[in-house]
Parts: sequence; C-alpha cells; structure tokens
Amino acid sequence: MKSIARIVFALTAVAACTAAVAQSYSPSDQERRDRNREELMARYGEPHRDADRSYDNDRHSTLRHKTHHVAEKTREKTHAAEKTRDFTHRQAQKMRNFGDRQNDRFGKAPERQPERTGQ
Repeated sequence: MKSIARIVFALTAVAACTAAVAQSYSPSDQERRDRNREELMARYGEPHRDADRSYDNDRHSTLRHKTHHVAEKTREKTHAAEKTRDFTHRQAQKMRNFGDRQNDRFGKAPERQPERTGQ
C-alpha cells in the first residue's frame, strides 16, 4: 500500500510541476510581458531619467537594498550551515561515547575468556 501511495504522490507532483512550467511559458503570457516592458520603457525612458536627478539616489538606495538583501541571505545560510555542523558534531560525539554510555547503563560487560583448543 505504501508503494502505491508513493507512486501516486510522485505522479501528482510531476503533473503539477509540468502544468506550472507549461503555464508560465505560454505565448500569451510572453506577449503580456512584452507589452508591459514596452509601456514601462515609454513611461520611464531615457529622456525622463535625464530630467529627473533623483534617479541616481533611487538607484543607489535600490542597489544598497539589494546588496543588504544578499548579505542577509548569506548570513542566514552560514548560520544554517553552522547549526548543521554543530548538530552533526554532537551526533558524532554521541556515537563515539556509545560504548561508555552502555557500560554505565548496564554495567561493565564481563571480559571474554580466550577459547581453549581441545588438547
């Protein structure tokens, strides 16, 4: 039963991803994007930029914002990597000390006597 459920889930996920990709690259969607781009260029074209001196300030704050955003994402990923490294280090320490913990819990195991051959 588990394998059937997994197969159905996988097929559903593949179908959903395929539909999403097909929808985002449709010709009508691309035409709409082209029209929007042309409208923006007409509205905020080169002559308008030269007339408006605040453009440089806006551009600077936008770049600063993007740079800050990238730095923040880097910090988050580094922090996640540190957490993962700390977790794996703790798990490795637990595995290294497994024998000691078992001996403390159940008492020291008796030492095995060497087997004697039939002489």
